[in-house]
Amino acid sequence: MKNFYKTFLVVLLLIIGAATASAAVSLTGTVRNDVHVIPGAEVSVYYFNTTSSEMVLMGAATTDNDGRFSLDFEPPAAAGAYNISYKADLHDDLSSYPTVIFDGDVKDLQATMAPVAGFNTTALLSGTVNGANLTLENATVEVTNSHDANTTTGTDGKYMIMLPKGKYNVSISYPLYTDDTTELDIDSNMVHDVTLALAPVCVDADGDGYGVCPDCGIANSCAFDGDDCNDTDASIHPGAKDICGNGIDEDCDGKDKKCGGDDSGNSGGGGGSGGDDDDEDELVKPEGEIKIFCGNAVCDETENCDNCARDCGECEEEEEEEDEKTIPDPEPQTEPDPEPEKDTGSAGVGAAAGFMQALARPGTIALIAIIVIAVILLAVHYIRRSE
Repeated sequence: MKNFYKTFLVVLLLIIGAATASAAVSLTGTVRNDVHVIPGAEVSVYYFNTTSSEMVLMGAATTDNDGRFSLDFEPPAAAGAYNISYKADLHDDLSSYPTVIFDGDVKDLQATMAPVAGFNTTALLSGTVNGANLTLENATVEVTNSHDANTTTGTDGKYMIMLPKGKYNVSISYPLYTDDTTELDIDSNMVHDVTLALAPVCVDADGDGYGVCPDCGIANSCAFDGDDCNDTDASIHPGAKDICGNGIDEDCDGKDKKCGGDDSGNSGGGGGSGGDDDDEDELVKPEGEIKIFCGNAVCDETENCDNCARDCGECEEEEEEEDEKTIPDPEPQTEPDPEPEKDTGSAGVGAAAGFMQALARPGTIALIAIIVIAVILLAVHYIRRSE
């Protein structure tokens, strides 16, 4: 009989809701079990559509670290029957149907979930992850053992994970910080706050596999081994071959290798850098009567880039400037051919010979005759006009 009245009430509400206008509904609530609140629980609200006989999803939310959720939606009717579903890790699903909701309702719901079989007791692991004088948002928290879980910290650096009671390895990581891994025996709710240390920053500028950083070395979580005493020259690093007497500490042991009387078999020949027997001196190199103390990071008046590049720096090659501009070779000038000298004595003979050669050419006499006839005709014409 009770089920009859409940069904009748739901149908009546649906009929009333279909005929009237609707307003926004606001739902809040807390999800917990018998021991503690449940973070990360999924809360979904479904509306029963009488026309299609289907459950229509109206909205969903996830509980925060305090087990609270908030959900707003526009109801399809002024009143209706809803199914509110709760899902959480390590707990059996929970469903609340029918939940009668009117338009404009503001409800605060309370849901208590039961742990699944085999996990009758659970505990909450929570805490804050800090860095260098600040809380770390989105730090990764991973728990591994018989039950694996992970989460990230919120804007306040806080996290919370629900676990079955037991022993776990808890690892917390954040970019540019050194990871923290701790073994915890969790038999009840536990707070585990962590402060991460900045990871060493290591740079290998010359690519020789040896870097420069505070406490450098792979053993100190640095990406490169080291410490490199000159990170601009790939031939200089710990373990490199040290050339004796060149004023350069190639193997980064704090001093240059001395020539003569050492394991290299080189002989000092009574001179060079073998005159100083104190192996602990920093790059002592005699030059005449002056000793140059190279390697003390001070470029004094007895040192220069040639005899102590370590203190004074490498010598720069100077470009030779041209003092004189290149002048192109002048173009050769061609002298005019000298004019032939005039032979006045043989001029008449040459003219006569030329005239005789012209007369000998074919047609020349006929041309002269025509010219003579033309001159005669012009003369006769002129005389007649004068009379």
